[in-house]
Amino acid sequence: MIPLDSMKEKMSRLGIYTLDGSTLVDAELKAYQAGLAPLCDALAEAKRELCIQTAQTWGLARRERMFGPEKPDLPAADRREMLLARFSVARDDFTRDAIERAVIASGFDVSITERPSEGKIQVNCIRVLSDLTEQEAMKRAASEFLPAHLLWEFDFSLLSWDKVDQMDLSFDQMDGADLTWNQIDVYRE
Repeated sequence: MIPLDSMKEKMSRLGIYTLDGSTLVDAELKAYQAGLAPLCDALAEAKRELCIQTAQTWGLARRERMFGPEKPDLPAADRREMLLARFSVARDDFTRDAIERAVIASGFDVSITERPSEGKIQVNCIRVLSDLTEQEAMKRAASEFLPAHLLWEFDFSLLSWDKVDQMDLSFDQMDGADLTWNQIDVYRE
């Protein structure tokens, strides 16, 4: 409720004021409105920016600076997702699912495949959220969340079964093209 409506509603309950828009009291209330409106707007903005889920500008930027550079070029939804993931990381979050969720804070969504026979864990980049386009920078950012005692192998090909399915080719057509997985990853008709 804007201040003018709130003041009028409270004063009209008293029954001693005529508030039809033509009295000196109405003019005084409008003057109060002019002074209170910027304050109300600032309070509404502060309330919005206080929570990550509703922040749009400086609320996101302040939190991003806690962990690294601001990301103003990214959509607010991606910035929120990265911040929520970063704040949700706990000391003992070293399950595969917890690490997948935590790596989102680095700017990319991953799928982790454990390969115990090889002593490796493969990190497949599914979706890039961050403006970090250099793979080495992304690896460094993700290493904050990956256990240091394990060997990690990163796969940045964005090939997935959904992507292969979207090519709308039969198995015979794909097999007949005689392509490697790397060639399929960049294949365009």
